[in-house]
Amino acid sequence: MGATLVTVIGEAGVGKSRLAREFATSVKPAARVVTGHCPPYGDGITFWPLREILRELTNGSRLEGLTELLTDDPDPSSTAAEVAGAVGMVDQPGDPSALFGAVRRLFEAVARRKPLVIIVEDIHWAQPTLLDLLENLAASTHQPLVLLCLARPEFRERRTSWVQELDAAVTVPLAPLDPGDSERLLTSRRFGRALPPEAVTRVVETAQGNPLFLEQLLAALRDDLELRIPPTVQALLTARLDRLGPAEQDLLHCASVIGLDFSAEAVTALVAHQAIPFVDRHLKALEAKELVTPRPRPHPAVEGIPLPPRPHSAGRVRQPHPPGSLRAPRTVRGLAGTRGRRAGPGSSRSSSAGTSSRPTFTATRATR
Repeated sequence: MGATLVTVIGEAGVGKSRLAREFATSVKPAARVVTGHCPPYGDGITFWPLREILRELTNGSRLEGLTELLTDDPDPSSTAAEVAGAVGMVDQPGDPSALFGAVRRLFEAVARRKPLVIIVEDIHWAQPTLLDLLENLAASTHQPLVLLCLARPEFRERRTSWVQELDAAVTVPLAPLDPGDSERLLTSRRFGRALPPEAVTRVVETAQGNPLFLEQLLAALRDDLELRIPPTVQALLTARLDRLGPAEQDLLHCASVIGLDFSAEAVTALVAHQAIPFVDRHLKALEAKELVTPRPRPHPAVEGIPLPPRPHSAGRVRQPHPPGSLRAPRTVRGLAGTRGRRAGPGSSRSSSAGTSSRPTFTATRATR
């Protein structure tokens, strides 16, 4: 028994992340499932997804937690230090040449107790060294481990040799829905009134089998059956955002400053003081418009991961996947302009983030 590397490849919005979530649900609690995300840009992001995974495995306890996982290792302290140093969990840098073996021993130690599933999202943005590590794990791990990697089609061109030398590797192309499935998806969603056949035809033809586009078109048609359908999901989301009220737009401006993922508390820390009492109301309004949906709060350890440093980009907020609980579409991020407010550890308004019982959300994602 050893490792299996599964690569799911599909266009943005076709349902890769949803498929991974359904798989994760199906194997719990028999297996332990952890997730890491590859940010599209930033400084020091090579092992960012690995750092997310390790923080989740150790419940945020860093070096001590890694050492506890390695009780069967011949030298648990050294192995833990190598891993923690390489990914920036401690200040002492690790030895890059020893990292692959140390990570393998760590994951084997975890998988020895319970089968381990590691989901790595957006590997089309992954750095070459991380891809080398994933292939090395797939080739050398001798405990039950599944590496589930999600990528867009361009990944094949970027990494032409991906898994070619691995025996236990599976590639799953995720195709768009066919017209019949698209129609069934439309009719299965609660619309509140009958959708005219001509509207169904328009939506199916325009969406071309993209589930995200289908759902957003349906949500837009709830408000206006005569809507002129934009050609892309990004254009559609832009049109829908333009129809929001000023307060809801301002909330999403603040969300885009934080980044892709964030909590209600983080948004509250950024809105104007007079708008604070209305944040929950606006989030509920965005939920009703299917621009956000509630979801469980992430593990506290993951929620506390600091953001990787990133280059300054004037006029545009560019943020990789920070911790938290709301995912904003790329179109929303583009609204931010040059607003530079950011919640941080020193902000009194954000000090309670992650500890409140307020709901958390995930926003419509135009880039998944």
